Amino acid sequence: MKTIKIEISKVFHILTILLLVLINMGCSKDDDEMPSPIVLKTQTFEINGLNNCNTSTGIGSTYFLYIPYTAPAGTTIVKLYRITRVSSGESKSDESTVFQNKNNVIEWATCIRFGSLTWMEFEIRMEAADGTLSNASIVRINKPAGAN
Repeated sequence: MKTIKIEISKVFHILTILLLVLINMGCSKDDDEMPSPIVLKTQTFEINGLNNCNTSTGIGSTYFLYIPYTAPAGTTIVKLYRITRVSSGESKSDESTVFQNKNNVIEWATCIRFGSLTWMEFEIRMEAADGTLSNASIVRINKPAGAN
C-alpha cells in the first residue's frame, strides 16, 4: 500500500511539472503586444539635386523622403525616430521633429554626402502625441553616379 502511495505521489509530481511546463510554453510576452495602430508603408525618396548642399564633411546631395502611413482618426505624429546605417557597417540613431505631414504622408529632407560609401539606409519609426509608436519602415539609397 505504501509503495502504491509513493508511485501515485511521483506520478502526481511529474504531471504537475509537465503541466507547469506546458502552461509556461503557451505564455509569451510577445502575446501581450498588440500591433501598433500607426502603420508605416514603404518609404520612397527622390533626389532634389546632385551635389547641391553642405554637410559637415563637404558637399552632398539633397534627398526628399516620403513615408505614407495609416493611423486612427485624430492621431498626431510628433516625432520621427531614425536609425541611419551605411555600407561601411556604421550606424547612428537620432530623433527629429522637423518634417511635414501631408495627407498621411510624412515628408522629410536630408543632405547626404556618400564619400566612399556605396549606400545609406534609413529606418524610421513615428511617434504619436499619445506616445504610440509605429512599426519600422526602411529605405536604402544607393550612391548615384557623380554624387560626392
